[in-house]
Amino acid sequence: MICLECGGPRDYVKPCRPNYVQAYCRACTNARMRRTRRKHSELSKEARRKNNIRDLARHYVRTGKIKRESCIVCGLPKAQMHHPDYSKPLEVIWYCQKHHAELHRKLKEEIVD
Repeated sequence: MICLECGGPRDYVKPCRPNYVQAYCRACTNARMRRTRRKHSELSKEARRKNNIRDLARHYVRTGKIKRESCIVCGLPKAQMHHPDYSKPLEVIWYCQKHHAELHRKLKEEIVD
């Protein structure tokens, strides 16, 4: 398989999705991310604060100080962290991807209304 950008081989497989083969090689993917992703210093003060809190929580999960749990809605074991209150960085709620997306859609609708 060839990279859609440079024409080189694209054998990069995302570890979290073993059956998924990326359309671009690793070098092109990295270059695109460097071009498009905002640097930490370019983020707003609030976005930097939230990013740092999420990093801290991920560190506590890796070190075992926060226990990974199942989705509180459906019980799916592969769940994502959600911070209902960023002033309490180690208090997280666990949602599967589907329910986490639903929650954020509802929160976004509440803000718009």
